[in-house]
Amino acid sequence: METQPTTEAPSKLWYVGHVLFWVITGLVCYVLWKDKNPVVARRHLIHSIWIGMVLPVAAFGASLLLGIEI
Repeated sequence: METQPTTEAPSKLWYVGHVLFWVITGLVCYVLWKDKNPVVARRHLIHSIWIGMVLPVAAFGASLLLGIEI
């Protein structure tokens, strides 16, 4: 029998962790919340992976446009 996810969700501060520590906080959040609210846990994991991939590429692209050497 499948359990229904609760309306309980992680704090919004997890998103700050995703920006600072990228995939690590996404994995921790997923492991802690996958049984309580799997939809929100998966969303946090996807957001952390997206932030971890997009921000470095955007920073590199901006540095190329501005002529800054990394």
